[in-house]
Amino acid sequence: MRKKRKARKSRRKTVIIIALAIIFVAIIALGVYQGTQPTPNPIKKEARDYFQIIEPTVNYAKPLANDSWILYQIGFTLKAVGGDAHGVVVRSWANSEPVELGTILINQSRYVELISTNGYHAEVKEGKILTTVGIGSVEAVGKITLDLYPS
Repeated sequence: MRKKRKARKSRRKTVIIIALAIIFVAIIALGVYQGTQPTPNPIKKEARDYFQIIEPTVNYAKPLANDSWILYQIGFTLKAVGGDAHGVVVRSWANSEPVELGTILINQSRYVELISTNGYHAEVKEGKILTTVGIGSVEAVGKITLDLYPS
């Protein structure tokens, strides 16, 4: 009878140890699984809400017939109004190289000059040239339309 009791206690201990080991392994596996899940990218704000473009100008352009221009160089001041902007890049306008501006603190601004070696054909509508530039940062991304006035 004593052997049966010892065997039962021994089996009970073994079952409890195995159950605890399974629970321990399951907790570790769940932790590893959650740690390997990619974190979702935060939703970025629209560039037009996060940045302000001040005084866009045509620095160099050639007029063509029928109210169109070939733009070679434009400039503007880019101001961060939605917060600090990190890793700011003004993306290619026409076929110009992207301009990396780094960090722009809130209410601070940087001058941007985009140069296209081949030029960009743009039409004049209602006395102004409309063109877009792509602006991206860690916090915001999108395109902003510039109203340029040929001189």
